[in-house]
Amino acid sequence: MDIAKRTFWPYGITIFLALFLVTMIALVIVISRQRYDLVAPDYFAQEIRYQDQIEREVRTAALPEALRIDQARAGQPVVIAVPASLRAGLSGQVRLVRPADASQDRQVALRPDTEGRQELALPREVAGRWQVQVRWEHGGQEYYTERQVEN
Repeated sequence: MDIAKRTFWPYGITIFLALFLVTMIALVIVISRQRYDLVAPDYFAQEIRYQDQIEREVRTAALPEALRIDQARAGQPVVIAVPASLRAGLSGQVRLVRPADASQDRQVALRPDTEGRQELALPREVAGRWQVQVRWEHGGQEYYTERQVEN
């Protein structure tokens, strides 16, 4: 058989299809091993109750003095400052949410000192972005505020 008449199309097509198949299988394996952390384990149930959350945020925005979440600079403790007008009868929860890894999330009670301050240290071993979410109750009404901080 003459080399000039020999065709390489069947080999090229076979190699292309084999590479395509191997790539697709590798892609399926990689995707199936990915973790997809939701913001909360009951994320979809929370979406249904989202109107309550909107009302909390609207009430918070209407306050003359609102609870503040401050951080001097990245890596420093987070300070929650409660104005004097809200301190009496205040109760609530503070959630430290790690968007990149839900297993790092923490929750503590909102317990400001006599000056209305509460310091929260972020875990030093976990650097990155955190979301501080404060949900509190005062005078029979619920309020909510949040802020992103860096560790």
